[in-house]
Parts: sequence; structure tokens; C-alpha cells
Amino acid sequence: IIVDPPGTRSHDEVLVLTASFHSRDSTGSLTNDREIFGVNGRPWPFTKRLQGTVGDSARYRLLNVTRNAHPMHLHGTFFRVAARGGPWADTLLGPEAERVVATEYLASGGTMEMAWMPDRPGTWLMHCHLTFHVSSNIGFGEDSLSKEARAARLEHGHGGDPDQHVEQRMGGLLMAITVPTTKNWKLPSAPQKVITFEVPMDSGSGDVLPVFAPTVTDGGRVARPSARGGPGGMLLLHEGEPTTVRVVNRSREHTAIHWHGMELESLYDGVVGLGGTPGRRTMAVAPGGSFDARMTPPRAGTFMYHTHLMEVRQQEGGLYGAMIVLPAGAAWDRAHDHVFIVGTRYRAGTVLNGAKVAPTLEIAAGATHRLRLINVTTGIPGARLQVVHADTSLVVWTPLAKDAIDLPQSRRIPASSRQHVSMGETYDMLFTPSEPGEYRMEVRSALGLLLAHQPIRVVPPR
Repeated sequence: IIVDPPGTRSHDEVLVLTASFHSRDSTGSLTNDREIFGVNGRPWPFTKRLQGTVGDSARYRLLNVTRNAHPMHLHGTFFRVAARGGPWADTLLGPEAERVVATEYLASGGTMEMAWMPDRPGTWLMHCHLTFHVSSNIGFGEDSLSKEARAARLEHGHGGDPDQHVEQRMGGLLMAITVPTTKNWKLPSAPQKVITFEVPMDSGSGDVLPVFAPTVTDGGRVARPSARGGPGGMLLLHEGEPTTVRVVNRSREHTAIHWHGMELESLYDGVVGLGGTPGRRTMAVAPGGSFDARMTPPRAGTFMYHTHLMEVRQQEGGLYGAMIVLPAGAAWDRAHDHVFIVGTRYRAGTVLNGAKVAPTLEIAAGATHRLRLINVTTGIPGARLQVVHADTSLVVWTPLAKDAIDLPQSRRIPASSRQHVSMGETYDMLFTPSEPGEYRMEVRSALGLLLAHQPIRVVPPR
């Protein structure tokens, strides 16, 4: 139900997130073994194909009538959250309350009005970032897959044409938005710094599946995976610096990398089969092949990268990591800048910086530390990150940024260190420990279950 102000008429796209159930347990109760998610009742690739225009604002109203939460992510740009609500009320957000984000968490029963202005042509995805909500549909009739067959497809490979992955092997809560090419538009061609991003061929005799955690090489700097099963090496970029990230695929499988939150051309966004420009589509990176992704980061902040092909298999095999953009000319401050990335490892569940219990981080008291929080799990939309003292009481930190967008001063208010970070979201916090002691960063579920943690030892100033 859309209620417009007097004398106006809405021209927004109304997108209702829906779910239907097609299986029951032994008691006759509905289960989610055979669940289909859709937009306005249709799952991808049958969702409405949206259109945009460079320089013209687009507005969408999203209503979540499912029983699940959905962190909604828009590729290639940011969007403005203009209103939030629920079943009984909808609130327009004023200038101080509006948020500019790459991903917005939409709880069950929640509503959102979002606006964005395409600044370049291409085809962009908007989708739920809970991986299983955009996996291939269960099918019906002769095309129907059992729960076991669908799980095997997700874990062991999708089959089909890798260069048509998005169209053929994704489903559910996903939409495509096409912005036609403008008259004078062209791909960037200026000389660029080159960083090598190498996806390994790495599997051992005890591995059920191979691992894909990449190594990132930038001149003499080599960033290796935190663990064999991910996350991969940190990709370090600089604001305003034209950069080519050369994806070299040493694995035995096709892949594609999405530079989550980065503003870049559609061809380089990692959307295989849909992204690209007239005459050139985004293709999968074949085994033994390579692909140059060009980007010039317009802002400093915390981002992430992850696979966008065979997402469950490759992401749970470590093909994800932190992508940090520093201000122009700045160096990485290892002593005061710290990344906490939450991922999912195949058959091990949630990990923090690659482990259930990550190696102890040692930091100095009396100094201000930047904590970069990232959730790139395949299925933990309600992750809660917090820093606690040895007695489990919460410390105090100050919010600094969300999705690489700095918060206004009015929202940088010191608060207890408990932050909900959903899949596809990043948060930056400032933490100044006043005295030495034992602390830890915890990852907990929405119900408070401890999923992973990393000890933090605060030592006297050096």
C-alpha cells in the first residue's frame, strides 16, 4: 500500500520481496528445503528487467514480506536510503538521518525507499547478499532438483556455460538494471598501475574441495592469504590512482571477481554474461587465463572482494578478502589499522580472519586504532561484532564510516562496542584503549551464540 502526499503521485518502482515454500516435514509443517525467493512473485531470471539513464535519479520502494532478513546490495555504485519503515509506519529520513550505502539490511516486514543516480552506462545487479537467496532455483516438474542434488550443485560446481553464469545458474532475489551507453562514453585507457591478483591451484589429499584464497602482489609487496581457506591477501589501493587489478586464474575452474562497493565500469564488475559494454561482455576467467579489471577509486574506505561465480563453492573455499582504499599518498599503518573480516569456510562454519580463534593481535594503549569490520559470509545476515574486556563487558568505540562512506559528525557518537554487520556490509570504528589488558573481538549470532573470536592484547605505549 503506497500512500503519497496530497497532490503528488508516485512513479517509483515498487519491489516486493516474496518467498514461497514447496516442501513439508513429517508433521506436515512447511520447511525451507524447497523455498523460492522472488521479487513481485518472480525469481530471477524472470524478475522485471529495470532501466536507468545516466544522470537521471531512479527511486525504488522495497517491501520485505518474507520471514527472512535480506541485506540488499547494489553493484557498481552507492544508493541513498531516503525512508525506512515496517508494517505499521514509514518514516522519511531527514538530511542528517539519510544514509548513503552499498548494502542495506532489510529485516522481515521491513520497508525501504532508495534512490540512486547512474553515473555511467552498463548492466548492474541489485540482489540479496545472502548467498543461498540468489542461488539457482529448485525448479519444478521434470526440472525439479532434490535438496541433495541442489546442495551438490552448489558445493561441487554448477555446470552449464560459465560465461552465462548469472543468467543460467543464479536465481531468487536478484534484478538487473541496464543503463544505455551515452554518446561520448568510452572505457578508461590511461596508463595504470598493475597489481597481480592470483587465484591458486591449491588442493591437498585431505581436501574435500580445493581452496581458492588469492595472493595479491603489488611491486615488492606480497599479501598472502590469512589461511589456506581464506580470506585472501589484502588488496590495497589509493584514492584517485588509476589501477589495473590483473586477475590470474591458476585454478582448474572458471571464476569471476566482484569488487564489492567499488565504483567502476560494468565490464570490470564481475557479473559474467550480463556486465559489459556494447560489443564486449564480461566473461568468466578461464583456468590458466587472466582478466584486467580497471578501477580508479574515487574515495578512501573499507571495501571487500569476492567471487561472483559458483559462489558457495569458491567463496567457502577462500575466494574473498579485504579491499582497502587509502587516501592518496598514504601508507598502510599496520600498528593502528586493523581488519576483522568474517567469512564462511566449507564445513567449518563462521571464521574471523580465517580461524575460529584467530592469532592474538597486539596493539598499544593510549593510541587510537581503526577497526575495519567486514561480513562476507555466505549465510550469517545477523552477525554481531563486539570488543569486550576480559570480564566480557563491552568497551567503548566511535563509529566512523559505513560502506566506505564517512559518517557525519552528528553520528560519530561514542557507544558500547556492539555492531550488527550483515553480509556485504562494512563498518569502520575508532577504538582507544586507555590501559593495557586482555580484550577480544567477538563474532556472535543474532541470538548471541559465539561463532568466532580474536584475542587482542593491549600493551603499554612503546
